[in-house]
Amino acid sequence: MIRLANIEYVNKLLDIDSHIGPKELYHKINQSQIFVYEKDLEVIGLLRYSLFWDQVPFINLIIFKEKFRGKGFGKELMFHFEDEIIKQNKTWVMTSTLACETAQHFYRILGYVDSGSLLVEKEGLEIIFKKDLA
Repeated sequence: MIRLANIEYVNKLLDIDSHIGPKELYHKINQSQIFVYEKDLEVIGLLRYSLFWDQVPFINLIIFKEKFRGKGFGKELMFHFEDEIIKQNKTWVMTSTLACETAQHFYRILGYVDSGSLLVEKEGLEIIFKKDLA
């Protein structure tokens, strides 16, 4: 089951998402910007996003527990997210990933197209992706 995260999920989300702290996590939950994927009452993954230019949904992170990766759950979560974004009358979404990460292939398979890049010092090339939802 995929749903918006609520305050009850904080500890479960912190176990999966080590990229932000509790304060920011609470903020994202209050902004309805985290979707969780539950399987058999266990949170197995999440999608966290923000708004680029205060308008365009930008996926900051999609992550699953190791044993649930590569099984189609990420694809299902992405499609759910896109459907919810369409309901908000948004016509496109963005995301990014490092060029050395395999996530770039995942995004391309789902119809995201390369839209630019950013060279981040000490990290490498960040590829920017965009997908039209209209």
